[in-house]
Amino acid sequence: MWCIPPQQNAEFVARMEAVLDLYQRPYNPLEPVLCMDESLKELQLATYFPLQTRPGRPSRFDYLYKPAGVGTLLLCVEPLRGWRFVQVRQHRTQVDWAHFMKQVLDTFYPDVTTVHLVVDNLNIHTPAAFY
Repeated sequence: MWCIPPQQNAEFVARMEAVLDLYQRPYNPLEPVLCMDESLKELQLATYFPLQTRPGRPSRFDYLYKPAGVGTLLLCVEPLRGWRFVQVRQHRTQVDWAHFMKQVLDTFYPDVTTVHLVVDNLNIHTPAAFY
């Protein structure tokens, strides 16, 4: 129930049923079901500085966090095998996604016949990214 939007339509229901059917398939190492997602994470730099203490007391430090940009975490999971792969990239573009998926397939799945890929509807997750 939590994943059905208030204004569901036939397109949404059809795609959701296709994904649920895919998840019900028995494990087949030649046709893995892969799920892929990404997340932007804020990077922070910790700066530590000493605090003044009385003689005979242990030294103490305080810290500040300074923004240091953002990074993109790309994640690929094969749930039925219990496998995952994470990569950090500077950008989140179609090219980054295509290179990530190529690396996953070339490195971890060189001999499979078919990959069933489950992605969300982010604009970079399209077949056109591979061209």
